[in-house]
This record gives sequence, C-alpha cells and structure tokens, in this order.
Amino acid sequence: REAAEREAAHQIAVRDRERPALEGRSILAADALRDAEIALAQARAEAANEDAARRIAESAHGEAQRRMARIAAEILRLEQDAQAIGDGDALTAALRSAIATARQSGEAIGHCEAAIATAALARSASIADRSTRDSALAEARAALARNDAALHDYAQNALEAFREVESALASESSLRAQE
Repeated sequence: REAAEREAAHQIAVRDRERPALEGRSILAADALRDAEIALAQARAEAANEDAARRIAESAHGEAQRRMARIAAEILRLEQDAQAIGDGDALTAALRSAIATARQSGEAIGHCEAAIATAALARSASIADRSTRDSALAEARAALARNDAALHDYAQNALEAFREVESALASESSLRAQE
C-alpha cells in the first residue's frame, strides 16, 4: 500500500514536471498556426494581385492585337489605293506612316506579351509559395493536435494517479477503522 502511494506520488510529480513543457509546446504550436494562417492570407492576397496584373496585361495585349489588325487592314487599303492611283507622294507618305505605326504596334504587342509572361511566372511562384504555406499550416495544425492529445493524456494520467492515491487513502482509512 505504501509502495502504491509512493508510486502514485512519483507519477504525479513526473506529470507535474512535464506539464509546463507540454503547455509551452502547445503555445508554440498555436503561435506557429497563427503565423501560418497569416502567411497563407498574405499569399492569397499576392496571388489575387498577380491575377489582376495578368488580366490587365492580357487586356492590353488584346487591344494591341486589335489595333495591329486595324493597322494591317489600313495598310492593305492604302497599298491598294496607291496601286490604283499610282505613285502619288501623299499616298506614299501615308503608307510609310502606316508602316511605322504598324512597327510601333508590333513592339507594343511584344512588350505586352513579355508582361503576360512575367505575370504568369510570378503567379506560378505565388502558387508554389502558397502551397508551401499551406503545408506549414497543416504541420502547425498537426503539432497543435499532437500537443492537445499529449495534454489530454497528461490530464488522464494525473486523474488516474489521483484516483489511485484516493483509493490508497481510503484503503488505509478502512484498515485503520478495522484495527
């Protein structure tokens, strides 16, 4: 009986020494979970910004392509007019102007395509970063769950030890009463 009391007291002491470490790990896991949730929200905001930039670049690219098509049609019309009329100085100047505008539009399309490619790369990087942050969040949640389970086990073991001590004390009291 005394051995059971000593064992129960020893178990309680061990569990009391372990409790601060468990609580500390639980606090750290909760902090890591909060940090991971903040990082995830930031990654989602970055992805939304990058999507908006990509849509703007795609819109500009589409507009540049439409402009280029209009210019190409205008060049074709001017070339046909020049051929029908002959080599008039005014038509030649208009044709040269249209060709220069077409070159500028081609350069603008190239810049838009480069901006779209850059936005796509940034979006891919953002998606990879978000995946990493999702993984960190899952790890933090798992650590928190493990700490909760450890705290639950600690509480159960402490309760069991208290019951053993209570039983030992009741047995001792009963034995004294019988003496």
